[in-house]
Amino acid sequence: MVAGGMVEELGRYFEADEEAGKLRHQGLAKAIGLAEFQEYFLGEGRGTAPAYEAAVVAIKANTRRLAEEQVWKIERLEQMGWPLRRLDATAVVAARLAREAAEAEAAWERDVAGPGAAAVEQFLKEKSEGHPHHHIVPSLIYN
Repeated sequence: MVAGGMVEELGRYFEADEEAGKLRHQGLAKAIGLAEFQEYFLGEGRGTAPAYEAAVVAIKANTRRLAEEQVWKIERLEQMGWPLRRLDATAVVAARLAREAAEAEAAWERDVAGPGAAAVEQFLKEKSEGHPHHHIVPSLIYN
């Protein structure tokens, strides 16, 4: 993310916010990188190498924590008996980045839309047959 232009994009964001005198988009405060780089762009450590390094370290730690939480939630759903499906859009993104529109569309249909539609169709079929996996207790997932 950092090598992909995140820092430059955040710089523009913080510059515009500083000119406006406040953070414009409160919802973005939860986006990875924004809180971590605030000190680097606006704080006492503004523009310093230590503030930059601290932000990068914090992003890595927060990203890892988020990934671990997501894996835990997925595992809980599996333990509850939910038949989860994995849809991988990697080929779609790679083709889009390479500006190969036809390959991106084919990959989307093959890897995402097709399997996704099949999973929904199976879910609806099982639901109409009274399949036991079609109920959820949110407190079991988010505790």
